[in-house]
Amino acid sequence: MKTDARGFLSSRRLSFHTWRRQWLPWAQQLYSCAQTTRFLGGPLSAVAIADRLDYEMHCQDQWQVQYWPMILRSSRNFVGCCGLHPFQPERGAYELGYHLLPAFWNQGLATEAAVAVVNYGFKTLNVRSILAGHHPANHLSQRILEKLGFEYTHDALYEPTGLQHPVYLLLPSDWKHSMTEQRQMDEENTDKCSREEC
Repeated sequence: MKTDARGFLSSRRLSFHTWRRQWLPWAQQLYSCAQTTRFLGGPLSAVAIADRLDYEMHCQDQWQVQYWPMILRSSRNFVGCCGLHPFQPERGAYELGYHLLPAFWNQGLATEAAVAVVNYGFKTLNVRSILAGHHPANHLSQRILEKLGFEYTHDALYEPTGLQHPVYLLLPSDWKHSMTEQRQMDEENTDKCSREEC
């Protein structure tokens, strides 16, 4: 994954940045959105959003991770965020999360962002494990995590929703295996398309 002069990390369509105080309007746009937060416990208050921004910046200072704000490279529009939070940082365990504005749903951007962040976590930050969870009704997130090689481990209470959320785990060895399989599938699909003139 290459770096971008306009952000510390980039994928094909996205550039990743670190939260700044002046980007509070972006955080407000994201976390006051009923659609974006419907699986997270609902929209946050203005005070809670400001606290959330403080927490993200604290995570970056303390552990060099946060749910990084993303910008669409083609338009420079704010997309949402994707990144890592500390889970058990003393053991090298971090948690993956991604929250996108509705205008950017159903375009493969959540998967693209998650791949970039997981790759950055394992290869650059040398994290030892990455956890992730999702609302039990959020089947799209379930498919994304499974596609990336995450394995279900248990259910855990997520206080903002009051529900038991499924929790998944990804290790570096599983990530390498998952990416190898994905590359093979991509090559097979490309070869099939070339033969069938897709």
